[in-house]
Amino acid sequence: MRLQLSRGALALVVAAASVAHAEPPPDEVSGTLRVYADDDHLTVVSPSAHGQVAAARLGVDVDVAVDAVSAASVDVMTSASPRAVTERRVEAGLGVTTWPRDRAALRLGALVSHEHDYDVVRGDATATVELAQRNTTLALRGQLELDRATAVGDPMFVGERRGGGLLVTATQLIDRRTIADLAVDARLADGWHGSPYRTVLVHALDQPTFTRWPEATPAVRRALAAAVRVRRAIGERWVGAASARGYLDDWDLHSATATVEARRALAGDARLGVVARGYLQDGASFWRRRQPDGATPPALRTADRTLGPMASAQVELVGERRLGAARLVAAVGGLGLWYLDAAAQSRRLAITTTLSVTWAR
Repeated sequence: MRLQLSRGALALVVAAASVAHAEPPPDEVSGTLRVYADDDHLTVVSPSAHGQVAAARLGVDVDVAVDAVSAASVDVMTSASPRAVTERRVEAGLGVTTWPRDRAALRLGALVSHEHDYDVVRGDATATVELAQRNTTLALRGQLELDRATAVGDPMFVGERRGGGLLVTATQLIDRRTIADLAVDARLADGWHGSPYRTVLVHALDQPTFTRWPEATPAVRRALAAAVRVRRAIGERWVGAASARGYLDDWDLHSATATVEARRALAGDARLGVVARGYLQDGASFWRRRQPDGATPPALRTADRTLGPMASAQVELVGERRLGAARLVAAVGGLGLWYLDAAAQSRRLAITTTLSVTWAR
């Protein structure tokens, strides 16, 4: 069973500023610990590590992450298992970057992820160039994806999904205090999109009974997302940022995300900031909280509440301080999720914490 948690609704915006460096970055190693805990008995502990090193015109970066999941939630108790579960996901990534000339970079990357019933393979290539006296940075990234799902208790089940995407980003220096980022992401996926553990209930009209049917979604999903972010220094101590993202796909799912943040420089090379984020989506065209009565369900059907109408709000307090050669970042936040057309659970409240240490030279 794959339990997915959002690691940031504005990842597309972040990519606009960090797809690749157009010049060798400093050697760096970092470690991060993230913890998610909600009122639905779901806890996720996610340690990760990152390292990068560059020599001459060649650089290598390595990422390793683990998600340790403990759950006894409504999602689990009504689908994969009648008991609480513990799971672990392990992810590893490797990238190689070359700088064939000044202000240009080429990067090849690969990522693999493993759970006991879900495996992921990703490959990507990125080209980055700086223009207009380094005031403009453009990047183009292509990605290929392969997902493979199995099912506990059903050795015959295998669900595969293949796909790819194209991400175009631009970062523009507006003036000495203002930077703007723009990102457009197009994706296509073909294959298995559901969960082998989710079923839908259908009431038979001719008898007082319910039957369970496995969910069925379209085999192909095409999606397009666009995001913009503006960052500005305000006075000598403040930095502010505002982001917006829109998403749509051919399942008739639409969403919008907005983020605002402010950070203030403090004494002792420290910073303190706050980030507020809101998210809203409608439902896929085939989403139904309750399937129509009848002997059989519709051809397309799902019990995945994340495909239905939902909203979320998050506020996070972020502190940063430099200690010698190390940079320490700590964050604590509150997250609310509202499933607007779900009966089993219409609300989920969570606390998130993050601690990260980075050494660079």
